[in-house]
Amino acid sequence: MPMVKTTDYYAVLKINQGATADEIKQAYRRLSLARHPDKNLNSSTAHHAFCMLNEAYETLGDANRRVLYNAEYPGIRAKHAFEAQMRQQQESARTAAEKSKTAADSARMEREQWEDLQRKRAEVIRIERAGLMAVELEIQKVELQIHSLEKTAKESLNADKRGDTWWGYFTGWGKTADNIEKKKTKRQQEILQRLASERIKMAQLLIRESELKFRVLEEKALREQRLREDAVRRKAAEESAREEAVRRKAAEEFAARMREERRRQQEELNRWQDEQTAKAKAAEEQLRERERLAREQTREAARERLAATMKREAAAKAEEAQTARRQDRSQRSTPAWAARNGKAEQKKPKSSKSSACAHSGFWPKVYGRNQCSVCTQFFNSFILQCPTCSFLACASCKKGMSSRHHR
Repeated sequence: MPMVKTTDYYAVLKINQGATADEIKQAYRRLSLARHPDKNLNSSTAHHAFCMLNEAYETLGDANRRVLYNAEYPGIRAKHAFEAQMRQQQESARTAAEKSKTAADSARMEREQWEDLQRKRAEVIRIERAGLMAVELEIQKVELQIHSLEKTAKESLNADKRGDTWWGYFTGWGKTADNIEKKKTKRQQEILQRLASERIKMAQLLIRESELKFRVLEEKALREQRLREDAVRRKAAEESAREEAVRRKAAEEFAARMREERRRQQEELNRWQDEQTAKAKAAEEQLRERERLAREQTREAARERLAATMKREAAAKAEEAQTARRQDRSQRSTPAWAARNGKAEQKKPKSSKSSACAHSGFWPKVYGRNQCSVCTQFFNSFILQCPTCSFLACASCKKGMSSRHHR
Protein backbone atom coordinates (compact mmCIF):
# COMPACT_ATOMS: atom_id res chain seq x y z
CA MET A 1 0.00 0.00 0.00
CA PRO A 2 1.48 3.39 -0.96
CA MET A 3 2.34 5.83 1.78
CA VAL A 4 0.24 9.02 1.95
CA LYS A 5 2.34 12.17 2.37
CA THR A 6 1.30 14.76 4.96
CA THR A 7 4.27 17.19 4.84
CA ASP A 8 4.37 20.34 2.71
CA TYR A 9 7.64 19.71 0.88
CA TYR A 10 7.35 22.97 -1.09
CA ALA A 11 7.31 24.87 2.23
CA VAL A 12 10.27 22.82 3.47
CA LEU A 13 12.32 23.81 0.41
CA LYS A 14 10.85 27.37 0.45
CA ILE A 15 9.74 27.26 -3.19
CA ASN A 16 6.42 27.51 -4.99
CA GLN A 17 4.58 24.65 -6.60
CA GLY A 18 5.59 25.69 -10.13
CA ALA A 19 9.34 25.61 -9.43
CA THR A 20 11.57 23.97 -12.03
CA ALA A 21 13.97 21.10 -11.40
CA ASP A 22 16.95 23.50 -11.37
CA GLU A 23 15.24 25.76 -8.81
CA ILE A 24 14.50 22.73 -6.62
CA LYS A 25 18.14 21.63 -6.81
CA GLN A 26 19.45 25.12 -6.01
CA ALA A 27 17.06 25.47 -3.04
CA TYR A 28 18.13 22.06 -1.73
CA ARG A 29 21.83 22.89 -1.99
CA ARG A 30 21.39 26.25 -0.30
CA LEU A 31 19.29 24.88 2.58
CA SER A 32 21.39 21.75 3.05
CA LEU A 33 24.45 23.91 3.65
CA ALA A 34 22.56 26.03 6.18
CA ARG A 35 20.77 23.18 7.98
CA HIS A 36 23.51 20.59 8.12
CA PRO A 37 23.78 19.10 11.66
CA ASP A 38 27.53 19.76 11.73
CA LYS A 39 26.82 23.51 11.47
CA ASN A 40 24.03 23.40 14.09
CA LEU A 41 25.57 21.44 16.94
CA ASN A 42 23.58 23.31 19.61
CA SER A 43 20.21 22.63 17.96
CA SER A 44 18.24 19.55 19.01
CA THR A 45 16.05 19.68 15.87
CA ALA A 46 18.84 20.05 13.29
CA HIS A 47 18.94 16.33 12.45
CA HIS A 48 15.17 16.13 11.97
CA ALA A 49 15.14 19.28 9.82
CA PHE A 50 17.96 17.93 7.65
CA CYS A 51 16.21 14.57 7.23
CA MET A 52 13.00 16.37 6.27
CA LEU A 53 14.94 18.44 3.73
CA ASN A 54 16.40 15.27 2.17
CA GLU A 55 12.97 13.66 2.05
CA ALA A 56 11.52 16.74 0.34
CA TYR A 57 14.28 16.76 -2.28
CA GLU A 58 13.94 13.01 -2.91
CA THR A 59 10.21 13.47 -3.52
CA LEU A 60 10.25 16.66 -5.59
CA GLY A 61 13.53 15.94 -7.35
CA ASP A 62 12.08 12.79 -8.96
CA ALA A 63 9.61 13.63 -11.75
CA ASN A 64 7.34 10.60 -11.22
CA ARG A 65 7.22 11.00 -7.44
CA ARG A 66 6.56 14.72 -7.84
CA VAL A 67 3.54 14.01 -10.09
CA LEU A 68 2.10 11.67 -7.46
CA TYR A 69 2.81 14.21 -4.69
CA ASN A 70 1.19 17.05 -6.67
CA ALA A 71 -1.97 14.96 -6.87
CA GLU A 72 -2.06 14.88 -3.05
CA TYR A 73 -0.75 18.43 -2.49
CA PRO A 74 -4.12 20.34 -2.36
CA GLY A 75 -5.23 18.32 0.66
CA ILE A 76 -1.83 18.71 2.34
CA ARG A 77 -1.80 22.48 1.77
CA ALA A 78 -5.36 22.83 3.11
CA LYS A 79 -4.41 20.83 6.20
CA HIS A 80 -1.32 22.96 6.90
CA ALA A 81 -3.30 26.19 6.36
CA PHE A 82 -5.94 25.01 8.80
CA GLU A 83 -3.30 24.04 11.38
CA ALA A 84 -1.65 27.47 11.02
CA GLN A 85 -5.02 29.17 11.51
CA MET A 86 -5.68 27.05 14.61
CA ARG A 87 -2.25 27.94 16.04
CA GLN A 88 -2.97 31.63 15.42
CA GLN A 89 -6.36 31.36 17.13
CA GLN A 90 -4.82 29.55 20.10
CA GLU A 91 -2.13 32.22 20.38
CA SER A 92 -4.78 34.95 20.25
CA ALA A 93 -6.83 33.18 22.91
CA ARG A 94 -3.74 32.78 25.12
CA THR A 95 -2.85 36.48 24.68
CA ALA A 96 -6.43 37.50 25.51
CA ALA A 97 -6.36 35.27 28.60
CA GLU A 98 -3.08 36.83 29.73
CA LYS A 99 -4.49 40.34 29.19
CA SER A 100 -7.64 39.40 31.09
CA LYS A 101 -5.56 38.01 33.94
CA THR A 102 -3.43 41.18 34.00
CA ALA A 103 -6.56 43.36 34.01
CA ALA A 104 -8.05 41.25 36.82
CA ASP A 105 -4.85 41.57 38.86
CA SER A 106 -4.77 45.34 38.28
CA ALA A 107 -8.43 45.67 39.30
CA ARG A 108 -7.78 43.58 42.41
CA MET A 109 -4.82 45.79 43.39
CA GLU A 110 -6.87 48.95 42.81
CA ARG A 111 -9.67 47.49 44.90
CA GLU A 112 -7.28 46.67 47.74
CA GLN A 113 -5.77 50.17 47.61
CA TRP A 114 -9.24 51.72 47.61
CA GLU A 115 -10.32 49.58 50.59
CA ASP A 116 -7.15 50.55 52.47
CA LEU A 117 -7.82 54.23 51.74
CA GLN A 118 -11.42 53.84 52.91
CA ARG A 119 -10.23 52.23 56.14
CA LYS A 120 -7.83 55.11 56.73
CA ARG A 121 -10.52 57.71 55.99
CA ALA A 122 -12.97 55.90 58.27
CA GLU A 123 -10.34 55.96 61.03
CA VAL A 124 -9.77 59.69 60.48
CA ILE A 125 -13.54 60.33 60.65
CA ARG A 126 -13.80 58.26 63.81
CA ILE A 127 -10.96 60.19 65.48
CA GLU A 128 -12.39 63.57 64.45
CA ARG A 129 -15.83 62.57 65.63
CA ALA A 130 -14.34 61.58 68.97
CA GLY A 131 -12.61 64.98 69.12
CA LEU A 132 -15.88 66.65 68.16
CA MET A 133 -17.70 64.84 70.95
CA ALA A 134 -14.99 65.93 73.40
CA VAL A 135 -15.35 69.56 72.20
CA GLU A 136 -19.11 69.35 72.56
CA LEU A 137 -18.67 68.09 76.14
CA GLU A 138 -16.27 70.96 76.85
CA ILE A 139 -18.81 73.38 75.37
CA GLN A 140 -21.50 71.97 77.64
CA LYS A 141 -19.20 72.36 80.64
CA VAL A 142 -18.38 75.94 79.67
CA GLU A 143 -22.05 76.71 79.18
CA LEU A 144 -22.78 75.34 82.65
CA GLN A 145 -19.93 77.37 84.05
CA ILE A 146 -21.20 80.51 82.33
CA HIS A 147 -24.69 79.78 83.56
CA SER A 148 -23.32 79.35 87.09
CA LEU A 149 -21.38 82.62 86.91
CA GLU A 150 -24.37 84.47 85.57
CA LYS A 151 -26.44 83.08 88.42
CA THR A 152 -23.76 84.16 90.95
CA ALA A 153 -23.64 87.63 89.42
CA LYS A 154 -27.42 87.90 89.68
CA GLU A 155 -27.34 86.79 93.31
CA SER A 156 -24.57 89.32 94.03
CA LEU A 157 -26.64 92.05 92.42
CA ASN A 158 -29.64 91.07 94.50
CA ALA A 159 -27.48 91.13 97.61
CA ASP A 160 -26.29 94.62 96.80
CA LYS A 161 -29.84 95.71 96.33
CA ARG A 162 -30.75 94.31 99.73
CA GLY A 163 -27.85 96.24 101.32
CA ASP A 164 -29.47 99.52 100.24
CA THR A 165 -32.59 98.83 102.30
CA TRP A 166 -33.24 99.46 105.98
CA TRP A 167 -32.54 95.85 106.69
CA GLY A 168 -29.20 96.13 105.02
CA TYR A 169 -28.48 99.29 106.91
CA PHE A 170 -29.09 97.64 110.27
CA THR A 171 -27.29 94.34 109.35
CA GLY A 172 -24.31 96.21 107.90
CA TRP A 173 -23.98 98.59 110.84
CA GLY A 174 -20.39 99.23 111.71
CA LYS A 175 -19.11 98.81 108.12
CA THR A 176 -17.90 101.76 106.21
CA ALA A 177 -19.39 102.61 102.88
CA ASP A 178 -16.01 102.57 101.16
CA ASN A 179 -15.29 99.02 102.23
CA ILE A 180 -18.63 97.85 101.08
CA GLU A 181 -18.25 99.55 97.73
CA LYS A 182 -14.78 98.12 97.19
CA LYS A 183 -15.87 94.58 97.99
CA LYS A 184 -18.82 94.87 95.64
CA THR A 185 -16.68 96.27 92.85
CA LYS A 186 -14.06 93.55 93.31
CA ARG A 187 -16.66 90.81 93.33
CA GLN A 188 -18.24 92.16 90.17
CA GLN A 189 -14.86 92.40 88.44
CA GLU A 190 -14.00 88.81 89.34
CA ILE A 191 -17.35 87.62 88.03
CA LEU A 192 -16.90 89.60 84.82
CA GLN A 193 -13.36 88.28 84.30
CA ARG A 194 -14.51 84.76 84.82
CA LEU A 195 -17.43 85.29 82.45
CA ALA A 196 -15.10 86.81 79.84
CA SER A 197 -12.65 83.94 80.22
CA GLU A 198 -15.40 81.36 79.92
CA ARG A 199 -16.90 83.11 76.93
CA ILE A 200 -13.51 83.28 75.21
CA LYS A 201 -13.08 79.59 75.90
CA MET A 202 -16.59 79.06 74.61
CA ALA A 203 -15.75 80.91 71.41
CA GLN A 204 -12.59 78.87 70.94
CA LEU A 205 -14.50 75.68 71.50
CA LEU A 206 -17.13 76.76 69.01
CA ILE A 207 -14.40 77.50 66.45
CA ARG A 208 -12.86 74.12 67.15
CA GLU A 209 -16.27 72.52 66.83
CA SER A 210 -16.85 74.25 63.49
CA GLU A 211 -13.49 73.12 62.21
CA LEU A 212 -14.13 69.54 63.29
CA LYS A 213 -17.60 69.55 61.76
CA PHE A 214 -16.20 70.95 58.54
CA ARG A 215 -13.51 68.27 58.45
CA VAL A 216 -16.03 65.54 59.22
CA LEU A 217 -18.29 66.84 56.47
CA GLU A 218 -15.33 67.08 54.12
CA GLU A 219 -14.31 63.50 54.89
CA LYS A 220 -17.90 62.36 54.41
CA ALA A 221 -18.05 64.17 51.08
CA LEU A 222 -14.75 62.62 49.98
CA ARG A 223 -15.93 59.19 51.09
CA GLU A 224 -19.22 59.62 49.26
CA GLN A 225 -17.32 60.75 46.19
CA ARG A 226 -15.05 57.72 46.44
CA LEU A 227 -18.09 55.52 46.87
CA ARG A 228 -19.67 57.03 43.76
CA GLU A 229 -16.42 56.57 41.87
CA ASP A 230 -16.19 53.01 43.13
CA ALA A 231 -19.77 52.40 42.05
CA VAL A 232 -18.93 53.75 38.59
CA ARG A 233 -15.76 51.68 38.51
CA ARG A 234 -17.61 48.56 39.63
CA LYS A 235 -20.24 49.17 36.99
CA ALA A 236 -17.53 49.60 34.37
CA ALA A 237 -15.78 46.48 35.67
CA GLU A 238 -19.03 44.53 35.54
CA GLU A 239 -19.64 45.79 32.01
CA SER A 240 -16.08 44.85 31.07
CA ALA A 241 -16.57 41.45 32.70
CA ARG A 242 -19.78 40.95 30.73
CA GLU A 243 -18.03 41.99 27.53
CA GLU A 244 -15.14 39.67 28.40
CA ALA A 245 -17.60 36.87 29.05
CA VAL A 246 -19.25 37.55 25.69
CA ARG A 247 -15.84 37.56 23.99
CA ARG A 248 -14.82 34.39 25.81
CA LYS A 249 -18.07 32.72 24.84
CA ALA A 250 -17.61 33.84 21.24
CA ALA A 251 -14.01 32.55 21.32
CA GLU A 252 -15.17 29.23 22.75
CA GLU A 253 -17.88 28.96 20.12
CA PHE A 254 -15.34 29.84 17.42
CA ALA A 255 -12.91 27.27 18.83
CA ALA A 256 -15.71 24.69 18.84
CA ARG A 257 -16.57 25.55 15.24
CA MET A 258 -12.90 25.36 14.30
CA ARG A 259 -12.58 21.98 16.02
CA GLU A 260 -15.66 20.77 14.17
CA GLU A 261 -14.28 22.15 10.91
CA ARG A 262 -10.95 20.54 11.62
CA ARG A 263 -12.66 17.23 12.35
CA ARG A 264 -14.68 17.53 9.15
CA GLN A 265 -11.61 18.42 7.10
CA GLN A 266 -9.70 15.55 8.72
CA GLU A 267 -12.53 13.21 7.82
CA GLU A 268 -12.52 14.53 4.25
CA LEU A 269 -8.74 14.19 4.14
CA ASN A 270 -8.96 10.63 5.47
CA ARG A 271 -11.71 9.83 2.98
CA TRP A 272 -9.66 11.38 0.19
CA GLN A 273 -6.60 9.42 1.30
CA ASP A 274 -8.67 6.22 1.40
CA GLU A 275 -9.95 6.97 -2.10
CA GLN A 276 -6.42 7.64 -3.34
CA THR A 277 -5.22 4.44 -1.68
CA ALA A 278 -8.10 2.48 -3.20
CA LYS A 279 -7.42 4.01 -6.62
CA ALA A 280 -3.72 3.21 -6.32
CA LYS A 281 -4.55 -0.33 -5.23
CA ALA A 282 -7.02 -0.73 -8.10
CA ALA A 283 -4.46 0.62 -10.56
CA GLU A 284 -1.90 -1.79 -9.14
CA GLU A 285 -4.37 -4.65 -9.47
CA GLN A 286 -5.16 -3.63 -13.05
CA LEU A 287 -1.46 -3.44 -13.84
CA ARG A 288 -0.90 -6.93 -12.39
CA GLU A 289 -3.91 -8.22 -14.34
CA ARG A 290 -2.58 -6.68 -17.58
CA GLU A 291 0.83 -8.19 -16.91
CA ARG A 292 -0.79 -11.59 -16.26
CA LEU A 293 -2.84 -11.33 -19.46
CA ALA A 294 0.27 -10.29 -21.38
CA ARG A 295 2.14 -13.29 -19.99
CA GLU A 296 -0.77 -15.57 -20.91
CA GLN A 297 -0.90 -14.13 -24.41
CA THR A 298 2.87 -14.54 -24.73
CA ARG A 299 2.63 -18.15 -23.58
CA GLU A 300 -0.31 -18.85 -25.89
CA ALA A 301 1.55 -17.30 -28.82
CA ALA A 302 4.64 -19.35 -27.94
CA ARG A 303 2.51 -22.51 -27.75
CA GLU A 304 0.94 -21.72 -31.12
CA ARG A 305 4.35 -21.06 -32.61
CA LEU A 306 5.64 -24.32 -31.11
CA ALA A 307 2.65 -26.24 -32.47
CA ALA A 308 3.12 -24.72 -35.93
CA THR A 309 6.83 -25.49 -35.79
CA MET A 310 6.16 -29.03 -34.64
CA LYS A 311 3.56 -29.44 -37.41
CA ARG A 312 6.00 -28.18 -40.04
CA GLU A 313 8.73 -30.42 -38.68
CA ALA A 314 6.37 -33.41 -38.72
CA ALA A 315 5.32 -32.63 -42.30
CA ALA A 316 8.96 -32.23 -43.33
CA LYS A 317 9.92 -35.49 -41.64
CA ALA A 318 6.98 -37.29 -43.29
CA GLU A 319 8.01 -35.89 -46.65
CA GLU A 320 11.59 -36.97 -46.04
CA ALA A 321 10.46 -40.46 -45.04
CA GLN A 322 8.23 -40.76 -48.10
CA THR A 323 11.06 -39.58 -50.34
CA ALA A 324 13.42 -42.08 -48.69
CA ARG A 325 10.90 -44.89 -49.22
CA ARG A 326 10.48 -43.96 -52.89
CA GLN A 327 14.22 -43.88 -53.38
CA ASP A 328 14.56 -47.23 -51.63
CA ARG A 329 11.89 -48.81 -53.81
CA SER A 330 13.49 -47.42 -56.96
CA GLN A 331 16.86 -48.79 -55.91
CA ARG A 332 15.43 -52.22 -55.15
CA SER A 333 14.01 -52.43 -58.68
CA THR A 334 17.40 -51.94 -60.40
CA PRO A 335 19.46 -55.01 -61.63
CA ALA A 336 22.53 -53.66 -59.97
CA TRP A 337 20.91 -53.78 -56.55
CA ALA A 338 19.66 -57.30 -57.22
CA ALA A 339 23.12 -58.43 -58.45
CA ARG A 340 24.78 -56.87 -55.43
CA ASN A 341 22.40 -58.20 -52.82
CA GLY A 342 21.31 -61.42 -54.54
CA LYS A 343 18.00 -62.49 -55.82
CA ALA A 344 16.75 -63.43 -52.42
CA GLU A 345 14.10 -61.12 -51.07
CA GLN A 346 15.54 -59.16 -48.23
CA LYS A 347 13.40 -58.48 -45.21
CA LYS A 348 12.14 -54.91 -45.06
CA PRO A 349 13.83 -53.04 -42.20
CA LYS A 350 11.69 -51.45 -39.51
CA SER A 351 11.63 -47.72 -39.07
CA SER A 352 13.57 -46.70 -35.97
CA LYS A 353 11.52 -43.52 -35.30
CA SER A 354 8.11 -42.24 -36.11
CA SER A 355 7.59 -39.48 -38.61
CA ALA A 356 6.99 -36.92 -35.81
CA CYS A 357 8.01 -36.89 -32.09
CA ALA A 358 5.01 -37.24 -29.77
CA HIS A 359 6.99 -35.96 -26.73
CA SER A 360 5.68 -38.82 -24.64
CA GLY A 361 7.24 -40.71 -21.79
CA PHE A 362 9.01 -39.48 -18.69
CA TRP A 363 10.90 -36.22 -19.16
CA PRO A 364 14.00 -36.00 -16.98
CA LYS A 365 15.11 -32.79 -15.25
CA VAL A 366 18.00 -30.73 -16.59
CA TYR A 367 19.49 -28.59 -13.79
CA GLY A 368 20.98 -25.15 -14.30
CA ARG A 369 19.91 -21.98 -16.08
CA ASN A 370 17.95 -22.86 -19.25
CA GLN A 371 15.32 -21.27 -21.48
CA CYS A 372 11.94 -22.77 -22.19
CA SER A 373 11.40 -23.33 -25.94
CA VAL A 374 7.65 -22.62 -25.59
CA CYS A 375 7.29 -19.48 -23.38
CA THR A 376 10.94 -18.36 -23.89
CA GLN A 377 11.40 -17.69 -20.15
CA PHE A 378 14.61 -18.53 -18.31
CA PHE A 379 14.62 -20.83 -15.27
CA ASN A 380 17.55 -20.96 -12.84
CA SER A 381 16.69 -24.19 -11.01
CA PHE A 382 15.80 -26.87 -13.58
CA ILE A 383 13.84 -27.55 -16.77
CA LEU A 384 12.36 -30.70 -18.41
CA GLN A 385 13.82 -32.37 -21.52
CA CYS A 386 12.06 -34.68 -23.98
CA PRO A 387 13.77 -38.09 -23.90
CA THR A 388 13.24 -38.57 -27.66
CA CYS A 389 14.10 -35.26 -29.33
CA SER A 390 15.85 -33.39 -26.47
CA PHE A 391 13.17 -30.61 -26.60
CA LEU A 392 13.33 -28.26 -23.53
CA ALA A 393 10.16 -27.02 -21.82
CA CYS A 394 9.06 -25.81 -18.36
CA ALA A 395 6.58 -27.76 -16.26
CA SER A 396 3.61 -25.54 -17.26
CA CYS A 397 4.34 -25.75 -20.97
CA LYS A 398 4.98 -29.52 -20.68
CA LYS A 399 1.58 -29.95 -19.07
CA GLY A 400 -0.08 -27.94 -21.89
CA MET A 401 1.72 -30.02 -24.53
CA SER A 402 0.60 -33.26 -22.90
CA SER A 403 -3.04 -32.11 -22.79
CA ARG A 404 -2.97 -31.16 -26.53
CA HIS A 405 -1.32 -34.46 -27.40
CA HIS A 406 -4.06 -36.42 -25.63
CA ARG A 407 -6.75 -34.47 -27.45
